[in-house]
Amino acid sequence: MFGVVVITLVIAVVGWFSYNVVTKGKAQLKSVEACISQIERNPNSPSVYDKFIEVWKSSTWVQSEDLFIGGYYDRILKICDKNSSNVKAWQLLEYVVQKLNIIFGINVAGKRNRAITFRLLADNLFKEFKNQPIRERILSLIHLVSGITQAETNTSLKILEANLSSQEAKMLVLDLGRLHYSVSRPDKKPTIYDEQAIQNDIIVRSK
Repeated sequence: MFGVVVITLVIAVVGWFSYNVVTKGKAQLKSVEACISQIERNPNSPSVYDKFIEVWKSSTWVQSEDLFIGGYYDRILKICDKNSSNVKAWQLLEYVVQKLNIIFGINVAGKRNRAITFRLLADNLFKEFKNQPIRERILSLIHLVSGITQAETNTSLKILEANLSSQEAKMLVLDLGRLHYSVSRPDKKPTIYDEQAIQNDIIVRSK
């Protein structure tokens, strides 16, 4: 008897969940799409980004896969790429990634979108390295998505070589170097020796 009750409850919960995904999920996804369209039409208006974030926070029934399948996530990435100097665009992406990050490594599609996101972030980090608020926001996103590879660290050193008098270029090397080393450390923090290695790289490239 108890087993029958449990099975009945499970079926009821599954049915309730499926119903909400289909009905509320579709309605919320439509609202998200409307916000994306507004941003695409008015990318310089801060209020449209705030509206998206407000809607996104309340979109609890939107399935992450629907963002990928429907092309909405690609549109969000394009918004960031086209408006790379707008901190609101990166703030928007951070809210989205925080929710999607769980499925980025689950399947092929998730890993593909993680790779695409990382490439976009890395490219725009180097493009906007002199813009401190943008640089910090993108670095935070990179940390959320995956971390820094040696390739990005080497690229930052090349930027430093081309901009020897730029404090922003030096900060970029420091920030990327710290992220790169922190990934392999138990407490996720660079050691004193890591900091020294980064400083040595800066000194060598600054000559």
